[in-house]
Amino acid sequence: RMTKIKLQTFFRCGVAMIVLSASSLAWLAATHHLVKEDVIGGSFGYSMIELMGAGWVIVMLYAYRQRPLQRWLKIFIFFGDISYGLHLIHMLCLEIYDRYAGQGFHTDAGALLARFLICNGIAILLAYMSKRFFENPILKLKNRIPAAM
Repeated sequence: RMTKIKLQTFFRCGVAMIVLSASSLAWLAATHHLVKEDVIGGSFGYSMIELMGAGWVIVMLYAYRQRPLQRWLKIFIFFGDISYGLHLIHMLCLEIYDRYAGQGFHTDAGALLARFLICNGIAILLAYMSKRFFENPILKLKNRIPAAM
């Protein structure tokens, strides 16, 4: 939304983030610090993975700014639309499931998969319903409010 930064500069920042994080991860791997139990790998390594992800998001935003989005990528549009509601509800769904189903998912992969599918399925459904029936009607009202114009 900033008008002072050019789109090409934004793209270069994304590429720089990818290069910096990839070289840092390569260095961590070469020095055997890229393990979760290591303090450096667990903190700096995780930060570099996050930085690489952010860099790829910037590069993809630049690449698809004027191209039509491929059909298989449209799922990301859906999750982008419901992301706020999903962020708010997913942990509650997990807590409620754990309260009634127990903690068996710690030792059983099948229970973990069931927990993942059930909780995330319910959370996605609730986030979609919230967006469709709660957020969208409220957002439509902003054109009627003088202060919001």
